[in-house]
Amino acid sequence: MADEARVKNYKKNFHNAAERALVAKQAAKKRYDEAKEYGMTNDTFDDWIPVNDPAFMEAYHVYTDTNYMFTEAFTFYDEVKADEWNKKFKDLRSKWHIGYFDNGKEKGSNFIIITDEDVDNYDAILEEQSKNIGKNV
Repeated sequence: MADEARVKNYKKNFHNAAERALVAKQAAKKRYDEAKEYGMTNDTFDDWIPVNDPAFMEAYHVYTDTNYMFTEAFTFYDEVKADEWNKKFKDLRSKWHIGYFDNGKEKGSNFIIITDEDVDNYDAILEEQSKNIGKNV
């Protein structure tokens, strides 16, 4: 059985990996936008990034791996709380993927990065976004 300190360590690792992946994604997005602007690509971001930005892909794989490790440790420690956390994580990912929040930033993307802070602030995020549905945010 995983102990609380171990779960906290996995969550910290997940948090750090998510932050690194977000920074790498912002840098990749900037390079992608420049490539589009200069006519160097007609690909979507999701098609462009695996070929043109291995640094982001590495950061993203570390992010997904640490999410898995955290989830596994959390599940062994407290299955009920882990299940609740995972449902929130998956719901946010799904909503951002389908563009439920109407922000367009992540719609259809396979490279959505949900942080532990997003999950921990799930109710506030849903409340804030529900105010913005239909607005051009």
